[in-house]
Amino acid sequence: MIYLLGWGLLLNVLLIQQTTRYQGRFLIFSMLAFFTLVAVVRNNVGTDTANYQLMFEQFSEGYSWEGIEPGFFGLGWLLAALAPSIDIAVRAVALVFFGLIAWFVARSDHNERFLLLAYLLPAFAYQYSMNALRIGLASALLLLAVQVFRRKGDMPALCVGLLALLFHYSALFSLLFIALTQRPWLRLSTLLGLLVVLLGFAVGLIFIDFYLLEKIQAYQQLQAPGGLSGVSKVVPLVIMLAGMLLSSLPRQLKLKAFIVYSVFISAAWLLTQFSYAGLRFLDLLSFSVPLSILATYSHLQLDFDRQIKVSMLAAGLVSIAGIWRGFLLERGEGKSPFLPYEVLSVGWF
Repeated sequence: MIYLLGWGLLLNVLLIQQTTRYQGRFLIFSMLAFFTLVAVVRNNVGTDTANYQLMFEQFSEGYSWEGIEPGFFGLGWLLAALAPSIDIAVRAVALVFFGLIAWFVARSDHNERFLLLAYLLPAFAYQYSMNALRIGLASALLLLAVQVFRRKGDMPALCVGLLALLFHYSALFSLLFIALTQRPWLRLSTLLGLLVVLLGFAVGLIFIDFYLLEKIQAYQQLQAPGGLSGVSKVVPLVIMLAGMLLSSLPRQLKLKAFIVYSVFISAAWLLTQFSYAGLRFLDLLSFSVPLSILATYSHLQLDFDRQIKVSMLAAGLVSIAGIWRGFLLERGEGKSPFLPYEVLSVGWF
């Protein structure tokens, strides 16, 4: 299966980088080219691909804001105008997504490359380039924001992070979560900063309230599939939590992070027992928690130690197992399932 081949390439590149002195980026770029090709030449593959094709058709007819994020609308309109067909335009989003990831790799340090290879790409490469396109682009920008935090500090990172909101509004949750874990508690500057962000969020709600209310009503109507819903997301997070507790980070810092992570993860998992919204929050935390850990190590100018590396790799492997199981269970269901994988017809170009 082509998906298994991609995951195998990821693990091989990671093994080479960890067991040899090679720390170049050529192998990673080659691997990203493979993932890009898989996403771009796919036929009706990827759960929401069919829905995005309908959305892009509406984009090509003109601007009519119905709550869709303005950045994604602008990108979708541009791609629909430039591409020879709507189908190609939708698949071209993968070029943008992996282009952002390649930009991240080009400026990355060894911590960032390890997290990307061990966990982020295994857990999100297929989903964010072939299915959840909006949150995929927003997440790539959040990843770049954490990198900018290491390179240039708080304010430039915040500016990049805010761009993510143009592609998915829920990125605000991730941005606030990461910021909360990086700021010292009980300081006036922290409280004022959070107040300003929350005030801005409240003002934004005035303009998009009908969109959010529609989403909330949809989530209330969709119940989580069962009592074990979200386990495939919770287990990798718990593994990373354990790795952080065993790591060489300062004790007080680990305790603070453990409390924040545990509260958010527990609350999101509890919500899954009543609403589908809990699964969405778990998905956001699955991307935000490792970014928060990365930001902490970058702030302290520390290299990932063995404990955190093992936990990230284990979390990535568990995520692969969960994703593959989901692909198999949903095989042939819907208009554009992940399995069977099919190549886009030549006639569509």
